[in-house]
Amino acid sequence: MPKWESAVAVDIMSSEVKSWLLSLDVSDCTRGKYRAKMSQVYMWAKTEELIPQVIPAKDGGFLDSDPCTRVKGPGFSQESDYEALALEVEDTFALLSQLKQPEYELSLLVAICGLRISEALGLLWRHILWNRAMIAIRQSYVHSHLQPGAKTKLSRSRVEVPQLALDVLAEWRRERPYAGDDDFVFPSLKLRGRKPRTASMIVRTTCDPLQSGRESW
Repeated sequence: MPKWESAVAVDIMSSEVKSWLLSLDVSDCTRGKYRAKMSQVYMWAKTEELIPQVIPAKDGGFLDSDPCTRVKGPGFSQESDYEALALEVEDTFALLSQLKQPEYELSLLVAICGLRISEALGLLWRHILWNRAMIAIRQSYVHSHLQPGAKTKLSRSRVEVPQLALDVLAEWRRERPYAGDDDFVFPSLKLRGRKPRTASMIVRTTCDPLQSGRESW
C-alpha cells in the first residue's frame, strides 16, 4: 500500500490506520475489506516471524502488533448493502433485449446456465462441449486473475447448455476475430484477446446505463 510503503510496520498506530481508512471515499463495506486485507499482511508477517506477535503498550502491558485489530467503530462494516433483484422470465428477456454484443451473449449464458460471471469470463471455446450440450468449467476469472477450477468447491464442474444458448454462442463465435479453441469466449479487444473482459468493464458499459431504466424492465 503506497500510504505505508516507507513506514515501519510495528510503529504504525491504530489511530493512524483508522484516520486513513475514514479519509477514503469508499463504502463502509469496502473500507472494512481494506482493513481486513491490511490485517492479513500483518498476520502473514507474524507467521513468517518478520514482526513480533505483540509490542509494548504505553501502560506497561502488551498490544497485538497488528494495529488493524484495534480499528473499530462505525464506518467499518463488512456487510454489503447489495440486494439481489429477482426477475420474472418476461423481465429477463426485456432486459436482454436492451443489451448489445457481447453483453447479450454473456448475460444469456449466465441467466440460462446459472454460471457465475467469473466462470463465464474464464471460458475458452474448447470448454464448450457442443456435441454434449455442456460447458466444462475449468477456470474462473477473478480480480483480473485466472484461477483453476470453479470459483468455489461447491460449484459444478459441468453445466448443461440449452440449444438456444448453443445457437447464440455458435453465431457469436462466427463473428469473432478470436475464435480458436484456446481463445477466450469473451475476450478483451483492447488486450487483443490475451485476457477476457473484466466484470468492472461490463458494469461500466452496460449495467450502469441500464440502471436508470430499471423501472421499465
